[in-house]
Amino acid sequence: MLVLSVLATVIAGVLGFTVFSNLGTQGYDNPASDSAQATKLVDQDFGGSPDLVFLIHARGGDVDRPDAVSSGDALTQKLRTNPSLTSVTSYFGTREPTLRSSDGAERSSWPS
Repeated sequence: MLVLSVLATVIAGVLGFTVFSNLGTQGYDNPASDSAQATKLVDQDFGGSPDLVFLIHARGGDVDRPDAVSSGDALTQKLRTNPSLTSVTSYFGTREPTLRSSDGAERSSWPS
């Protein structure tokens, strides 16, 4: 019985070793996840994937409140003056509804 177990283990090891060459390096993307949806949106509406994505949450629950707009505009302007970034797409700069969460508490910015 011991010899049979050792033989089965060796055979499983040999067969299992060949699996590595057939495995891809790509991970699994859940299409319902926030990150997958953001990637799809960026690819469709803004021409490609960003290097960074900021999701900004308004403490008062509404990104269109004057204090949230003021802070968002200031952050967007600060990002745009950064010489390391080639472009910045922001809800506050565009008022693009697809960059705003459905409840209005969050919005996105994509510096690259």
